[in-house]
This record gives sequence, C-alpha cells and structure tokens, in this order.
Amino acid sequence: MNDILILCGGKGNRLKSIINNIPKPMVRINNKPFLDILITQYKKLGFDRFILCVGYKKEIIKKYYSDKKENIIFSEEDVLLGTGGAIKNAEDKILSDNFIVINGDTFSSINLKKILKYHIDNKSIATIVLKRNKDKLDYGNVIIDKKNRIISFNEKMISTDSYINCGIYFLNKSIFKYFPKGNIFSLERDIFPNLIVKKYFGYITNTKFYDIGTPEKLKYFK
Repeated sequence: MNDILILCGGKGNRLKSIINNIPKPMVRINNKPFLDILITQYKKLGFDRFILCVGYKKEIIKKYYSDKKENIIFSEEDVLLGTGGAIKNAEDKILSDNFIVINGDTFSSINLKKILKYHIDNKSIATIVLKRNKDKLDYGNVIIDKKNRIISFNEKMISTDSYINCGIYFLNKSIFKYFPKGNIFSLERDIFPNLIVKKYFGYITNTKFYDIGTPEKLKYFK
C-alpha cells in the first residue's frame, strides 16, 4: 500500500488564541484530535502507513501516538523546513514508489485511491488535486491543457481560466531529483512552478474541502 505523508509541523499562528499552545493538527473536534479524524478517514479507504512530518511541539504528537497501534512513522524537523523541505526530510522513510502528501489541517471525503490509480496510470511524476476557481479568489492559479497536464502553476496569479490547488499531492519518488540541495524550500513556490515535464497532471474535483486554518474556519468545521 502506498504511504500517506501528512504535513503537521507548522505553528498555526492564526489559531494561537484558541488552541492553547498545541500543534494545529491536534486541535480537538468533538473531543478528538483533528489528526485522528484524518487518519481514521484514510484508514477506511485502505491506507495503513502514515508518515507524520512533525516540527512545532512535535513531542505532543509523538506522545499521543506512541501508544497507538497504527503504523505511524515520524519525520522530525528541528526547524521549520517548508512543505518541500519536510518532504525531502522524510525521503528515507517513504517505502512506496508513489506516495500521497496531504496537509494536517485540511479534511475532505475525496477518494484518494481513485486519484492514486489515475496518477499511476498516467505514470505521472506529480498529480495535484484541483478545483475550479469560480470566485476568482486568491488561492493561486493552475492552468491545464486538454489532457489535464499542468502547463502553468502560479501561487499568486489569478486568471479567467484558473484552478485552485487543493493541497493534496500524488508524487512519484522520481520527483526528488528536482528538489534543490538546500533543506528549506516550498513545494508550491520552488518546485511546482518550475516542474517542466510531460508527466505532470491535475485531477479536477468538486469535492468540498474543510480546513481549520483560522478561528472562523475551525468554528465552521465544528
């Protein structure tokens, strides 16, 4: 089974006033850590190996899962490495040729297995889950061709034919050869805009996404 890598090392600064100095993915939803909700959701789909990229207050996450029987591996950051740096830091812990990267503060009911098959069938280096940017909001801009190949990725540019990057990535291990030598970098700013390969796809969905990034969004999710 393919590994799921969960990015949960950020500080969650916008939630500081209400999360009581704990990592953002550990915020309680109906008396259960948000991270637990994510893992339970993906286990139902048949995934059973999770790599948690932990940084800020990582001991809280490690302690909580130390007594659990889930197949959970920790990739630890002593300093915040960014999304790309966190993935690079976890490279030696990833066992599957293709793996999934998700954010530890976002939930959806999207079928990861279906998209994984799409990713593998296309022999893609990277497949990004996308939604139509109907409201032209400042979520960044991804442009695809008729075969859903990504031809432009810009985090801060809006166009009339844009898609939102939903923050779920299906990656082949071959992507590591495109990573820079440094340890601190962003997947969205430093890798995806410069990834000029044929096997680079978008997967379009209408599935709703919920995140807990701000107090307002957290309240809505609860």
